[in-house]
Amino acid sequence: MYLVYVLLERSMNPVLRTRPNPKHLQVREQLRRRIETGELAPGMRLPPETELFKQLDASNTTVVRALNDLVREGLIVRRRGSGTYVAEREHPPLIPGRTLKLGVLWLHSVHTHHWDGFCHRLSLGALRAWGLDGVEPELDADRAGTYTRGVWRQPARGLTVEFLGNEWGGYKRAPALEVVRKAGFDGVLTLGIIEEAWLEGLLALKLPTVIVDFPTQRFASQADMVYADAQSGYRAAVDHFAARGLRRIHFVGASVWDPHTRIPDASQRDGYRFGKRTDPDSYLRLSAWRQAMDAHGFAPAENWVHYKTNEDRELASRLAAVPEGERPQALVCHGAIHAEHLIQDCAAHGLELDAAGACDRPHLGRALNILLDAREMGAVAGELLLARLKQPVRPHLNVGVRMTFQAQTETKQVET
Repeated sequence: MYLVYVLLERSMNPVLRTRPNPKHLQVREQLRRRIETGELAPGMRLPPETELFKQLDASNTTVVRALNDLVREGLIVRRRGSGTYVAEREHPPLIPGRTLKLGVLWLHSVHTHHWDGFCHRLSLGALRAWGLDGVEPELDADRAGTYTRGVWRQPARGLTVEFLGNEWGGYKRAPALEVVRKAGFDGVLTLGIIEEAWLEGLLALKLPTVIVDFPTQRFASQADMVYADAQSGYRAAVDHFAARGLRRIHFVGASVWDPHTRIPDASQRDGYRFGKRTDPDSYLRLSAWRQAMDAHGFAPAENWVHYKTNEDRELASRLAAVPEGERPQALVCHGAIHAEHLIQDCAAHGLELDAAGACDRPHLGRALNILLDAREMGAVAGELLLARLKQPVRPHLNVGVRMTFQAQTETKQVET
């Protein structure tokens, strides 16, 4: 009887009967009709938002909210630096008839501080592979501060993608496995996580998994893997220096935080800081360097291999102290920024040399670039996860994304 009373009251009350939809829903439906009728055709660029405000007689916030809804539905796409376009076609569900929740697991926190970093660019590649370009994320963290998260949704496609990382400012180098287990993912990517015990725990959850940027074959029989193939890029860097008549080409590796080693440090909140260990990726790059040196008939001594500790200046000082006829003429480094610092620090000690190192976007300076396309790497990983979900029993794949050497200087800049 109460329901009947409510319905009668609504039918008799003109205010309740004619209450309009919220403005952003009206704007959204107006734009949807223009798309569905072909007035806004596939591939057409929408007017700038400032023009849409006038056309639709709506506020900035209202129009942006309506556009965000249409992006989530796959009706329009945003292209950075270009504008907003009607989608060439509505993205179909990734797997027809099935809703999906995919996890992208970061080695650090999911926070805007890390936006435009390596994990973020890998993630953008995966989003592109899944048809989520331009969707705005929802960012949050739990009250206990144990995780951080970003969520991308396209309800019309039955698709949710969740980026999951550890707490803001943490050094665990992986999200908590219990949080991952409770998230209810249909499949996951791991980005740059190299903690083997953690990866073993993740694989024990029996989720379809693609391990991204893990430099050994340890889990090749248990998961699909995508890694940075250093061979071509690092060998080309050695070839470049050798073609210039340089023979004493040294290698410099890198270090990463070690969450298993704690060192007393009164300056830290809990009185400790994590130690460091050699970055496993450096071993792959070292192998490529050794093969290239061997191909040229160079015989590097053991003291031609160095690993970064805490101070580039200390290494530069040691290199400059080597007798003049034995000093390095060039460095092949783990990373381009590290190479740039060593060029500068060695010059301050009177040692002029060239250096190259890896980067996932062009580094503009004296250091030469060994480029890895992080977005392409992420897209490959995203496509592999889809293939795994569609064919659960196919053999596991191990895919290398090639690094490429670019002998550019600050006067010959590579477009970003």
